[in-house]
Amino acid sequence: DIIFESAIIALAIALVFTALFLVVVYHFLEGSASLGIANLVPIVVAVVFLAGPMPALGIPLNALTATILSIAVGIGIAYSVHITHRFIDEYRKQPDVSAAISTTLRGTGGALTGSMLTTAGGTGALALAITPVLGQFGLLMAISVVYSYITSMVVLPPTLVVWSWYFG
Repeated sequence: DIIFESAIIALAIALVFTALFLVVVYHFLEGSASLGIANLVPIVVAVVFLAGPMPALGIPLNALTATILSIAVGIGIAYSVHITHRFIDEYRKQPDVSAAISTTLRGTGGALTGSMLTTAGGTGALALAITPVLGQFGLLMAISVVYSYITSMVVLPPTLVVWSWYFG
């Protein structure tokens, strides 16, 4: 129970420190700390969606799987940072939000699709492991990669539209 509780606390700490880091970095690099919060939205959604199917897959929420949720935060950052950074570049060139998002998803989205497929395939192969714990780890990692990709491609664009209304 203590290990499980510490893993949940670690997940919360990972989200808080990720938010702080993104706010600071976007403040200094792009002049908009609010982009850090927008960037975090798909990551939080991915972590919630990752925890959701675990009971249906027969995967308990324990110290190891809670740790994987923390790792999912790091995986999600990669996808959302690439989309957000490209969006800002495109938005500065063409202040039309729809055009900037469309260009971002067509350009960066293709590269992220290839990355997602190879990473999910590689980690997903662990699901075939003889050891159930290693299999659960591989399956959850693959799902986490796919969810991080999907939320970056589906949840982040409307988040960036809302960001542009208030802060852009």
